[in-house]
Amino acid sequence: LRRHEAYIGVLIDDLITRGVEEPYRLFTSRAEYRLQLRIDNADQRLLPYGYQLGLIPEDVYQEFKQKQQKIKKALFFLESTKVKLPQGQSLSLKEYLKKPHVHWSNVLEYSQPDFMLSDEEIRHIEAEVKYEGYLKRQAHEIAQMQKIESLRLPPTIDYNQIPGLTREVIEKLTRYSPRTIGEAKQIPGITPAAILNLYIYLRLMKKASPPSNVPRGTSSSKE
Repeated sequence: LRRHEAYIGVLIDDLITRGVEEPYRLFTSRAEYRLQLRIDNADQRLLPYGYQLGLIPEDVYQEFKQKQQKIKKALFFLESTKVKLPQGQSLSLKEYLKKPHVHWSNVLEYSQPDFMLSDEEIRHIEAEVKYEGYLKRQAHEIAQMQKIESLRLPPTIDYNQIPGLTREVIEKLTRYSPRTIGEAKQIPGITPAAILNLYIYLRLMKKASPPSNVPRGTSSSKE
């Protein structure tokens, strides 16, 4: 389990990569992607793993799949249904639900879907809709970080030449000589800001390097 999938993923990653000098306490503030780690989506994050490992019975898994289909149907209903508010404003029910103090019960005053939702499903849909912008941003950050972690660090890299790295970070990177940004991220004391600086530096190096398909020593001018 990764840091964005479960709090135990945060705990294990912290213990392995950062170490502890005192009893470890898992606070929600330790999870940088805690918007993804909500109670209402716990089954969505973890139940598929349990099913793959043979810990979840088939009937429970089928109920979970039906629940996910119902949630998708409800989100489509919100997106596709247009209403006109008393103020004259016309918008989708999804945009209406995003407003503060508006809940599913208020949505039903404008349109009745052909399905019923449990309280648990309603809480999940409201969270997904109201925090959609933040959730999409975090999902993008997670995808970017997973992509960044696979980037290789040149063995001859000089960390002293990378702007923004502290002396402590430079010493640790030089001592451990990580092969990828993912390995650098696992070194205790290497901050997210340092990882970002490494990524920016690698991008600038790639842009500055000549194309690999251009033979060295050749001239474009004709003799």
